[in-house]
Order: sequence, then structure tokens, then C-alpha cells
Amino acid sequence: MILRSIYIRVGGYNLIFHPITISSIFFIIIHLLLPYFQWEESYFRYKKSYDIGTYILSIALTFLNFIIFIFGFFENKLVLNFKKFTYNPNYKILNGKYYIYYTFFIMLVGTYFVYDSLTYILSMGIENYMQDRLTLETGNGLGLLLSHWIYVATLIFLILFIKIKRGYQKGICIIFFIISFVFTYYYYSINSNRNSFFLLLLNILIFYLFLYKINIFKISLIKKSFLLLFIIISAFIFKEQGNQRQILKSNKKKNESLISSMNGAFGNHENIVWLMETKKPLLYGKTYVAGVSNFIPRKLWPGKPLGAGPILKNYIYPGSYIVGREGNSSLTTGFFTESLMNFGILGMLFFSFFYGKFLRMLYNKFTTHNNLFLSIFYLFILIICSSQFFYSEFTGFLARTIFTIIPFYILYKLNTKLSNANNKK
Repeated sequence: MILRSIYIRVGGYNLIFHPITISSIFFIIIHLLLPYFQWEESYFRYKKSYDIGTYILSIALTFLNFIIFIFGFFENKLVLNFKKFTYNPNYKILNGKYYIYYTFFIMLVGTYFVYDSLTYILSMGIENYMQDRLTLETGNGLGLLLSHWIYVATLIFLILFIKIKRGYQKGICIIFFIISFVFTYYYYSINSNRNSFFLLLLNILIFYLFLYKINIFKISLIKKSFLLLFIIISAFIFKEQGNQRQILKSNKKKNESLISSMNGAFGNHENIVWLMETKKPLLYGKTYVAGVSNFIPRKLWPGKPLGAGPILKNYIYPGSYIVGREGNSSLTTGFFTESLMNFGILGMLFFSFFYGKFLRMLYNKFTTHNNLFLSIFYLFILIICSSQFFYSEFTGFLARTIFTIIPFYILYKLNTKLSNANNKK
């Protein structure tokens, strides 16, 4: 009855890219499935084993926080109120060449910094890079952020391919989509950023369904088969990236299990278990201040706070992260880990509620605009905040989000300018 109610309210259309749907997928992967398989296989990173009572409580705690997060999203209403979109799926892009020029520029910027980063990594060797990744990346923050524009270009070329009317321009878009997609795959394979590639695949799927306004519950069996095939191929690519990473690190062929691959990218729940077994002082928002102050060079503010990753690393392995020292490494934290570190169990519940409210505010922005490119801008932010935020450290998440949404916002402004010019003719 509940699923049927949701289906009727959503109309079967926007269920797949609703923020609660996306958040649920990542919550299930990070805090339900992986903890189960880790326990079954005793596959842990910080300790050989944990108390089963604490382990169960950690899952119950994150589940409770997720329920409160959903409650916050629906503004204290028990009714699942899904808004329908006013976006017109028949919208076609005019003056397509200007959009292609712009996206090609975004691709060139991303490619330049990808090439610069890969040259640097390969010159020292993958194994050496992985052992001292944070130190070697110090001072190259802007380049690392702009390298993600190759991933943004991939998505924009997909949008243009779907929405541009003229044949040869569509052909150009699909060619550059494939080129940028391959570059992105290779780059994220080498720099051990598989979760970003996973996010790219998710964005491709959601953008495709959104732009074509596809109702996955009403499509033909053949199209459903293609959708299933896409998911299977995505899982295979994700696993293969893990194998490729092991080969590049050790020059030996080594098969990595799917659980091992998933744990390497999304194995954040153990952070919660470790923190619950080991009492540590609360940080009271210090890691979120670190995220905002990330744009201030440490030379100008030597004592600026560290992000949650380095702090957690020092908790687990005291003295393993020292500012400016070679050989530093960090840990990825995620939404629930970081809120627990800052505010404790009670504060964690309030944080989950207010983050749900924040996501609802973004969703309302998304559903109240009928401009294609403004909808895409908010949809991209929604996807990131409903997925990446659940497994990323806030400091890195904030910087990357700001830099990756810039091209989408400029795309919206370019569309507005070109549309106004066409209306004046």
C-alpha cells in the first residue's frame, strides 16, 4: 500500500531521481549492506573485530538518523508529498554550436588538469603516490578541483546530445561524450577515485531519465532490459576499476571482490562503530569550519582546523597525520560519521533533521522552475547532496561541489542570454 501510494503521487516518473530515493540507495549501500557483509566476512580496516552489541546499535543509530532525515525533508508532514515537474521534455536547444563551444572549453580545462595530474602521478609511480597521496596533492588543490570538469563536460555533452535538434551537432556531442567519458574513467581509475566514477554513472542514468521524461514503470520490457544491462555493466566497470587500481599499484594482476571494491569506496560505517566503542571529545562544528576555511591557505592561517578525515585518522592511529609532514594519509568520513564526531548522538539527530530540511529547500527550488537549464543546475546539486554527502568528508565535499556546479550555472546563464537574443529577433 505504501509503495502504491508513492507511485500514484509521483506518477511513476520522478521516483527514480527523487532525493529520498537517491539517499535511500546510498544509505542502504553504506549503512546496511556493507556492514552486513563486513561482519559476515570479518572484513574490517581498523580492528579485527567489534562487539556485536555495539555493531547492531551503530546500525540502529544510523537507521534512526535516516528516518529523522526523511522526516525533516517532508516538513513534519506524514503525507509523502511529491511535486510534479513543469519541465517540457520536447524543449529543443537552438544555436547549438554555442553550447558545444562552451562545453568543449569546459572539457579542455578539465583535460588539461587531468593530464597535469596524471603526468605527476605516473612520473613518481602509482604505488608511491598512493602511499603519500595527501602530501603529494598539497598545493595543487585548484588543479585537482578543475580536473573534475572533465566529468562535468561528460554530463553536459549528454544533455546537448539529447536536446540539440540538428543531426551533425548531435553527432559531435556523442563523440565528445564518449571521449570525455573514457578520459574520466581512466583518470578516476589511476587516482583511486572510484566513487566519483560511480557518481558519474548515476548522474548519466538520472539525467537520461529526466531529459526524456521516462516513466520506468511504464517502459517496454526491452527498455527495462537495457536499463538492467546498464546497471550490470556499471557494477562490472566499478569492480574492474578496483582490479585496475591493484595492477597499477603492484604491477601484478589481482582480482578484487565486489565487496572489497565497494568497501574501498563506501566503507564508512565502520567509522561509526569505532567511534561508539571509543569515546572521543566532541568537536562542536570544528570540521564544518574547516570546510569553509579550506579556501584560506594554511600559510595565512597556520592554525586553521583540520577536516574530519585527518582528525579521525589521528583518533584511530595517533600521530599518523601531522600538518606539513610527508607520508600523511586520511580517511573518508561521511554524513553520519562527521555529525557524530561534532555533536554526539543527540546532536546527530538534530543535524539529520535540519539536513533533511535543507534538502527539501533544494528540491522545492528544483520543482518550481520550468527552465531546462536551471532545473538541471538544481538536479545536479540534489544528486550530489543526496549521494556524495553520505560518504564524503565535508571539507572536500564543499570545495568540489562549488567548483563542479559553476559550469552548470554558467550554462544556465548562457541559455538565458541566447534565448533573450532569439526572442528579440
